[in-house]
Amino acid sequence: VPLLMVVVRIPIRITIGSSLAITALAATAGVTGKVVTGQVPLMPTLAVMLGAVPGAHVGAIVSRRLTGAGLRRVLFIVILISAVRVWWDLLMPGAR
Repeated sequence: VPLLMVVVRIPIRITIGSSLAITALAATAGVTGKVVTGQVPLMPTLAVMLGAVPGAHVGAIVSRRLTGAGLRRVLFIVILISAVRVWWDLLMPGAR
């Protein structure tokens, strides 16, 4: 997403939508393979779905109300938190 915004100069809303569509297609292929081979635990999957469906709805409502700059700020915060978490897990493996 950041590369599409900075290098190619695609507007934030189109960038996020394109990224979501590409991710959904790739995830569908992976999920199909896991389901067919019986590698999907039912209860955790249902728990994630119960949170994801209303979360996606709330996210759509919030994104309509934010400006492009506001969406960039939210995206920056999400990427920053994710990066900190990854580095924390790599550098402090026994901290949890």
